[in-house]
Amino acid sequence: MKFPGYIHLFCLRTLAPLRLFNFHRKGIKTIIVLFLLPQIYFAVQQDSSEVTSNKIPLINLSGLAVAELGNKKIYADEFLNSYEFGPAFVKRENNSKKRFLEFMIYEKMLALEGYKKNLDKSPDVQLYLNDIVDDLASEQMYRETIWDKVIIDSETVSKAVEKELIELEISWIYKPTKSEIEEQYYSLKKRIPFDSLFYGQFNDSVTYDSRHMKSTRFKLEKTNPTLAVIIDSVKIGSPSLPIKTVDGWYIVRVDNLWKNLISTETQNNELRYSLEEYLRKQKADSLSDAFVNKLILDNQSTIVRTTFNKLAVYVGKKILPPAKFDEWNLVINIQDKNFNLSKIENSYQDLLVRTNSVGFTIKDFIGWYTNREPYIRFNLISPQAFYNSLQSVVWRMVRDKLLGNIAKEKGYNKKPEIEKQKLWWKDKLVYSKMKLEIAGSVKLSDEQVKKYYNENLKKYVDENGRAKQFDDIKKDVWNDYYVYAYTKKVVNKILSLKEKYHIKINDEALNSLIVLDENNPRTIEIYSLKKSGTIVRPVYPSIDYEWQFWN
Repeated sequence: MKFPGYIHLFCLRTLAPLRLFNFHRKGIKTIIVLFLLPQIYFAVQQDSSEVTSNKIPLINLSGLAVAELGNKKIYADEFLNSYEFGPAFVKRENNSKKRFLEFMIYEKMLALEGYKKNLDKSPDVQLYLNDIVDDLASEQMYRETIWDKVIIDSETVSKAVEKELIELEISWIYKPTKSEIEEQYYSLKKRIPFDSLFYGQFNDSVTYDSRHMKSTRFKLEKTNPTLAVIIDSVKIGSPSLPIKTVDGWYIVRVDNLWKNLISTETQNNELRYSLEEYLRKQKADSLSDAFVNKLILDNQSTIVRTTFNKLAVYVGKKILPPAKFDEWNLVINIQDKNFNLSKIENSYQDLLVRTNSVGFTIKDFIGWYTNREPYIRFNLISPQAFYNSLQSVVWRMVRDKLLGNIAKEKGYNKKPEIEKQKLWWKDKLVYSKMKLEIAGSVKLSDEQVKKYYNENLKKYVDENGRAKQFDDIKKDVWNDYYVYAYTKKVVNKILSLKEKYHIKINDEALNSLIVLDENNPRTIEIYSLKKSGTIVRPVYPSIDYEWQFWN
């Protein structure tokens, strides 16, 4: 089953605090947390078994092994998704697919060693894997219960197409208060040109682009419906009456308006499809909001204030500059005289959120927050602003946890596609954990670092070719030697594993697979991240970027 989606026509509204998620075809990428390196790619996100081969039927790909190592097999669907969402350096090389598969095999071998060390049982791996499974299961629930049931009728799409073909140029005068806008309107009545008042607004912070826009009637209706209605009643070139909005007052002028023509049936079909998918997503978002809000209300969720105050101190200590933390004195709100911030683990089991189905503790929040910390921002303007933003984040945690729970209760985590992707992610996380264990085993002495410096003096010269003094660049040399020693350990480990595992590559199957980009020196690097859902993550796991240094 292909994932439903839409093609972006323009910027959409931000994710609401209580949204199931915004699901779409384009895999949106940023930076992964915990173990994984950044990966980004904008492409069609699809069911991992529905990938392409020029010789082999689609139905066989999820069972077609392109490589075997020991009892581990890499199947075509996993390879293709990993490749398409993977780094560009391999795609620039000759024999790109074979080279990419080799790096996948290296990671799988290290993962197999990690399993033998029971690294898959480590708390951080299990925590992150559970978050991914919750996200996959919640996404599947969204598709089946909301997205697949949303239908946009043909007449609605036709009206949207008509509006999208109408292009506008709009200028406006903005004032925050009624008295100020009335003064501007009075000046217009006195025949002072609109352009004079329009350009009179500009200063260091107010520019032409902040008071002028080009758009379509459809886009304007979706981004500012109040303004769209006013535009319909305003003559071209004539200023409107003062318009009140939530952020102030406006006088608007339509500078230009024209209607585009569609010259081919293909263009018409593409536009209809794009608008239908956008309208479908907009309707699905509304249903998703209602679903989540009802879920939280039905569970009668309540934040326990005394525990919340402890959490605020814990988070504040992590993110605030020491001087501001002392100034705000967040500890003053703690009622528990035995509370000790340095021993926050003593409060781990304190109930933070109470619902009629389950309770969430400080430990639950910290685990949830750890895997999302790089993407969460708090308002630090004032203590109250911080409390408010932290409370919003707590509600996001509640949303994610409840969605994951209900998706599991309904069995979505047991769907074959979800279980398959879970194994892909588990291999990636165990490999990453194994890699960290190797990195932690690197022990350096000052003598080793100094020896490395002496053996590589050519690397440490100034612009005049003179060697830099060791004491002046000791930190840089230490870092260089650490990377060298770590890489040497990984190389030796992989060489020994290649002897241990009997590796078979199915060249015929591999060569039959079609990929978007290969053997192309001009392939660009595009980092990708799936931002919608319950956790920010790559759409699919892929190989690490650091393998490029092995070339």
